[in-house]
Amino acid sequence: MPDHKHRKKTLLRTLKWLLTLLILGVVGLLAWIYLIPMITADAVTVYDSYTVQTGDIHTTKSFSATLSVKKSETFTTSEECTVREIYVQSGDEVKKGDQLILLSTGELFTASFEGVVNEIRVKAGDWLWRNFTVVQICDLEHLEVSMNVDEYDVKELSIGQACTVSVISLGMDFDTAIAHINRVSQAQGNVAFYSVTCDLTVPENVLPGMQATVTLASDSVAGVVTLDIAALAFDENRDPFVLVKQSDGTYVETPVETGLSDGMTVEIKSGLSAGQTVYAVAGTESVKAAVTLEDLYQMIVGQKVVINDQSSRGGPGEGGPPSGDMPQGDGTGTLPAMGETSADGTATDATAATDAATSAQPAAADGTATDATAATDAATSAQPAATDAGTADTAASATGAGTPPQGLSGQQPQTNPSSDAATDAATTTDPEGGSTDVQ
Repeated sequence: MPDHKHRKKTLLRTLKWLLTLLILGVVGLLAWIYLIPMITADAVTVYDSYTVQTGDIHTTKSFSATLSVKKSETFTTSEECTVREIYVQSGDEVKKGDQLILLSTGELFTASFEGVVNEIRVKAGDWLWRNFTVVQICDLEHLEVSMNVDEYDVKELSIGQACTVSVISLGMDFDTAIAHINRVSQAQGNVAFYSVTCDLTVPENVLPGMQATVTLASDSVAGVVTLDIAALAFDENRDPFVLVKQSDGTYVETPVETGLSDGMTVEIKSGLSAGQTVYAVAGTESVKAAVTLEDLYQMIVGQKVVINDQSSRGGPGEGGPPSGDMPQGDGTGTLPAMGETSADGTATDATAATDAATSAQPAAADGTATDATAATDAATSAQPAATDAGTADTAASATGAGTPPQGLSGQQPQTNPSSDAATDAATTTDPEGGSTDVQ
């Protein structure tokens, strides 16, 4: 029993996943069929323009580098001893020959070059063991810039070649030259690298260990035809070309021959002349401002257009406006109100006569009135009959007698006893007591 429940739960879970995947698939299909074409439709290609100019192009090579101490000196003990005297403090500037520290063995440490006391690790009276580092001085004004250059670029470098060192953290640039190229490589993987150094004189805020970039001039050309590199496009053979606009508004691919480039500007050796304007495809732009929810709805389910909607105007017998003549004025510019009578008791509402004609149509179902035109004429004749009687009640009985056909709801029209009013309206009363059938 538990196995049966477990299988049932597994089956239900599987069915839920399948249903979810099916729904996602349907949504994706609808998006692919309707949404994507609608979004990408009505798109036009946009072009950017570029002007061919004349100028100079200079190319450079850049390498990552590190600042390091070029000259430093560290003093250590040669045997076990104690510190007898200290003559300097950390950070002091010293000159060549200045005394630093005196040991109990009589050994005196003195500076061998001009620099700064970088570190003192002892104090007077300390006992020291052999080869213990006591003090260090460094030249922090004359540093060395070290960089590794691969085997493809080292052949373009030479000793004395000018370069610019940029200290990244401080944003400071220094002009210098290549001082040494190590010809013995330091292999890294399948590529050989060579150590290249430059000498650099720096202020006190530039310290060893800071990261820098060394930039060296490579190639240059002057007074050539140049173009923004973004204007170039390439065909299937990787040959460059630009778009030239014709007089009819079309764009034609024009091949060009390129030369030196600095990554922003390229030399044009042939195909263009200075002052010429060329174009490049910038992308596409939709004609429609945005895709709205209404657009999506109409795209998926379509749009229903209703022409001459009369649903709010009512049908026959429902109080809607008549399809016949509109009420006529009395010559004073004022239309008579609906349902009013004239001064002599005559019904002035032309709608009443028309409604009588309309009410006569259902009567045709039981054979009372067989001609809609005849019923209309009968209703028209009913108006003077109401006038002779001196009351509007007879005309009123001719106007409100009908009911709308039931066939609108899918049923057959039924005979309505009140429909006989149309026939009665078509029969007038003779003043002498008889009746006349008006046809």
